[in-house]
Amino acid sequence: MNKVTLIGRLGRDPEARYTQGGACVCNLAVATTERRKDGDNWVEHTEWHRVTVFGKRAETVAEHLRKGSQVGIAGRLQSREWEKDGHKQRSTDIIADEVEFLGSRQSGEKPAPKPAAKPTPAYDDDDSVPF
Repeated sequence: MNKVTLIGRLGRDPEARYTQGGACVCNLAVATTERRKDGDNWVEHTEWHRVTVFGKRAETVAEHLRKGSQVGIAGRLQSREWEKDGHKQRSTDIIADEVEFLGSRQSGEKPAPKPAAKPTPAYDDDDSVPF
């Protein structure tokens, strides 16, 4: 069985491109972080995952997600090899079957301030109530 499930945050904006046939392909860099005990201290370890999304789902991802967005990914692993400058290179990517948008927080973006509440008028007697 070749199945991967992870929850993480995008490390950069999605990179979308189109094939000659017009299909959208979107690449994501997803970070997952875990905390480990190292002696008396807790340390964080971040793992980076290369994720590829295809088709209509890729268009939606490219349109709505940004660096810092939290996502859930379900898919499969796919390895590829190539040669660069005479050296063999190898990469293992996640091919996403499902992408779930989990959070709205964007990296560096602050939540919009809540509008100030309108003051409630003080009424002296029942004749001044506006209803």
